[in-house]
Amino acid sequence: KGLFYGLQTFRQLITSQNNTLVIPFVEIADSPKFLWRALMLDEGRYFKGKEEVKKLLDEMARLKMNTFHWYLTDDQGWRIEIKKYPLLTKIGGKRDSTQIGNWNSNIYDGKVHEGFYTQEEIKEIIDYAAKRQITIVPEIEMPGHASAAIAAYPQLGTEKQSIKVPTRFGVQYHAYNVADPKVIQFIKDVLDEVCNLFPSETIHIGGDEVPKGSWTGSPLCHKFMEEKGMKDTHELSEYFLENITEMLSKKGVKTSGWQEVALHHSPEMNARIAPRFAGVYCWSTIGKRDVVPYTVANEGYDVILCNVNNLYIDLAYNPHKDEPGLTWGGYVNEFTSFNILPYNIYCSARENTAGEKNNLKTAGKGKIQLTEQSRPRIKGVQAQLFSETIGSFDMVQYYVFPKIFGLVERGWNAYPEWSPVPNDDKQALYEKARAIYNAKIAEIELPRLAADGFNFRVAQPGIKIVEGKLYANSPIPQAEIRYTTDGSEPTATSTLWEAPVDCSATVVKAKLFYLGKESLTTDYKND
Repeated sequence: KGLFYGLQTFRQLITSQNNTLVIPFVEIADSPKFLWRALMLDEGRYFKGKEEVKKLLDEMARLKMNTFHWYLTDDQGWRIEIKKYPLLTKIGGKRDSTQIGNWNSNIYDGKVHEGFYTQEEIKEIIDYAAKRQITIVPEIEMPGHASAAIAAYPQLGTEKQSIKVPTRFGVQYHAYNVADPKVIQFIKDVLDEVCNLFPSETIHIGGDEVPKGSWTGSPLCHKFMEEKGMKDTHELSEYFLENITEMLSKKGVKTSGWQEVALHHSPEMNARIAPRFAGVYCWSTIGKRDVVPYTVANEGYDVILCNVNNLYIDLAYNPHKDEPGLTWGGYVNEFTSFNILPYNIYCSARENTAGEKNNLKTAGKGKIQLTEQSRPRIKGVQAQLFSETIGSFDMVQYYVFPKIFGLVERGWNAYPEWSPVPNDDKQALYEKARAIYNAKIAEIELPRLAADGFNFRVAQPGIKIVEGKLYANSPIPQAEIRYTTDGSEPTATSTLWEAPVDCSATVVKAKLFYLGKESLTTDYKND
């Protein structure tokens, strides 16, 4: 691995000057802080295909990322061949239509969406990743997010009735009936095949967002709970969790799951199951639940940081009306990912979800702190790319680049010198580091992505009229700012802004143009 990563660094050092490849005379000694530097791709919602996955793995390898979290099943689709249950892909891998727009929309595209990976294709991709020092961790969602499986085999659900693969996103009503031994056997059969396919030391089981009504409305679940002396569905979920983690443990495989798998258990329960986990993926870092990651680590679980306001890269870059992406957790761009501080988590958000600046000197005051004993349990960082709004691989690249570069930075340097302390927010050090980081993206990373044929996002410019002069700025100094004053959309041939210029227009529109890409339009009304 060290040789492989060294070669990636060597590649990054090579530049072209006057048609000559140049390598600086330097000596470098470094190593990653975290052994878990990961990207998650959700294909349960939208299937992408093996060539697209390989292209993503190539770029991960160049950036020295080492874990690919492959999200293969969800309510809206089952994407992995299970030979014992062929209907999972025949029926569960296909939906009649897809909700478009936001989660509240009632608009559907009316197009069939389908696709899955055969076991041979999965082996091919696993081998491809291994040659690039990347481990693939598959996610098979359970006991919630199971509608696609239940559509294929209705007996798996609590209602025992036929349903269709959902065309709408968001949490669905259906869940596995974990009180039925036949359902548990189905899950074990599926995990047997998954464990035989993937050499990873861990399988991700999801474990999140189980719709309570699915179990509370089931007579079989009620009867089972009474027989076992369970007082609520949380105890039923604990029963399921113990069963599955023990089964995987006997296979020599550890369990991974979203943060719900480690919440609200007794100390005795934590002591039993925490050693069976390779990682609990903690994302709650906004509002009153921002204590979740350190709480979970302090209770004995290994933690993968997935901060929603830093690393949910499917969230929109900013509030621009035309910017795609969800906004429930705020906005995420290449700077919010750069801001994550694994060992100073309450200072990882420099603004709240309303865009107001946080007081970094007091951000962690009165909150649960990571104990010294628990510090080694922070195993790494992972970016999430959920695909409700991402139907094409072109858009996958748009969301990933340049957001992913912040995670790459923090995976190697978890202790930046600008990390705030109670008596010093270290703003000047932060601004300096951010400027260096931004320059790397603009001068090195984006040109390389363009040369390699990747899509990426270019941010829009800022414009303003002050005392009759038009001012503009750009996050990419090398980019061109083109503008119009007649209400039309700027093009690559519109007027080039280079310095403050006289302007009395009532409406100004501007775009950034760089390396064949263009930004969204910045609209400015001169009142």
